[in-house]
Amino acid sequence: MAAEVIVTRNDSASLPIALQRKYKITEGTHLKVVDTGKGILFEKVPSTLDLIGSGASVATVREMKRRLDEMRAKKIEWNELSCAEVLEGRSFQSLFL
Repeated sequence: MAAEVIVTRNDSASLPIALQRKYKITEGTHLKVVDTGKGILFEKVPSTLDLIGSGASVATVREMKRRLDEMRAKKIEWNELSCAEVLEGRSFQSLFL
């Protein structure tokens, strides 16, 4: 889908409603702006709600809770994990394997 938008004097542009609905972009949604060299790319930044169920293929809720309790007992610092690693599942999955 291609659409044309107009930048206002306040440096704003409205995304087409069809794309907002398709990608579940609502007021307050964070978008990452990427300069691709050929143009500008908007990527939706995952919210906490987008991540619900993302670990279902790795472990059950009961197993995740047990592993989290083990981590807390070992005092593993979550801030040692980068957000990108957690979102990509690399560190997250390794914790539950």
